[in-house]
Amino acid sequence: MGGFLSTILRMLAPIAVEHGGQVLRDRYKSRLQTGREPEAIDVDRVQQVADDVSLLRGAVAELKSEMDLIAEDLNVRADRQRVWIIALVAWNAVITIALVVAVIVLRRH
Repeated sequence: MGGFLSTILRMLAPIAVEHGGQVLRDRYKSRLQTGREPEAIDVDRVQQVADDVSLLRGAVAELKSEMDLIAEDLNVRADRQRVWIIALVAWNAVITIALVVAVIVLRRH
């Protein structure tokens, strides 16, 4: 197998010597040209990411304001429920005391 590879390389060596310099120059030029384009593409990508970040910031601010409204609404509802619970406990205490007094009064008579 090694002999076959060395034979092929010996056959290609004159072609590489003759055209190798030009191929390397062309390759170098193409890398330089493509090297400039990715920078432009990278700038576009950075700008796109910056735009996306600004959109996300706006969406987060909107969500935060909505969450603040929801939290405020929940606090108002919780306060109303506390008032109702206190009123029901007081009503329960009044009715219980009234029933105890009624039982005591009815037993004495």
